[in-house]
Amino acid sequence: EDSWGGFFDGDEVADAVTHTAVTWKAANNGQCPRIMLCANHGVFAFGTSIADAWDNLYYFERLCEVQVRALSCVGGDLSKIRLMDEKGIAKGVEQEDALREESVNQHWSAMKGLFAGQGWAFSDQQAS
Repeated sequence: EDSWGGFFDGDEVADAVTHTAVTWKAANNGQCPRIMLCANHGVFAFGTSIADAWDNLYYFERLCEVQVRALSCVGGDLSKIRLMDEKGIAKGVEQEDALREESVNQHWSAMKGLFAGQGWAFSDQQAS
């Protein structure tokens, strides 16, 4: 399965991202990161398919947006933000994981429709 996160600060992007993802996977019980933040290079999204990687990136951006808005509501004082407890987070993860495949497919299908309206075309075929 997957895990959120990883941060890399380096120059050799392709090799470094590959090496970091493989290292992360080995250190995290076979879990590949869904998102990797790279200083000077931006965000890399991973997934078992283009749809999965797109979904990971989409929701990572939404999470960042929520964090910025929440912090702006409390003047940047993290101590004033009420966080979810571990039990609530675990329950949310369990519910999301049960619906993830169907959700990813529906989200990607909708995005392809939006892309097609812009004249863009994407293939769902994976490289061999």
